[in-house]
Amino acid sequence: MYLTDARTAICYLLLIGQIELLPQLYGQVLIPQRVQQELSDERSH
Repeated sequence: MYLTDARTAICYLLLIGQIELLPQLYGQVLIPQRVQQELSDERSH
């Protein structure tokens, strides 16, 4: 299990279409709710 609040890294993985790398590398990935909200807000703009 891996807990991340590295919003920038997540953003770049989403941008290049490679977000699936996180669970492949770490198994279960937990992202804090605040980071999820920030990512959702950024994608809606």
